[in-house]
Amino acid sequence: GVQALWIDRLVRCRIVSLPIAGAMHVTACEDCVFVVASRQIRIHETRGTDFYLHAGSHPIIEDCIGLRFAPYPKAEEVDEAKYSAAGLSKRDNLWDHVDDFNWLRAQQSPNWSVLPEDDRNP
Repeated sequence: GVQALWIDRLVRCRIVSLPIAGAMHVTACEDCVFVVASRQIRIHETRGTDFYLHAGSHPIIEDCIGLRFAPYPKAEEVDEAKYSAAGLSKRDNLWDHVDDFNWLRAQQSPNWSVLPEDDRNP
């Protein structure tokens, strides 16, 4: 299986992946869509991008603007063995527990939001 995914400087792209055993690192992307399951997710210097995630830990963002998050679509259709091989549990998804390293206050960060259900189109 995939151990890690490093993505740098994409514009208007769609990335789809089955569960990743390690980390996904996204840097300097703009106007993209990511559909990813990963144990660790780190996003840097990214703008106006949607993430459909199955996250094994809190996704981390830094120096980002306009990110939207939703749960990994059709997770029930992915074989449990693929999740297990990546060290993930289908039941435990932290997709909306985003930590913004530029926003260390108790209030919601202005740099990310939950993608409204009516706008979801993975």
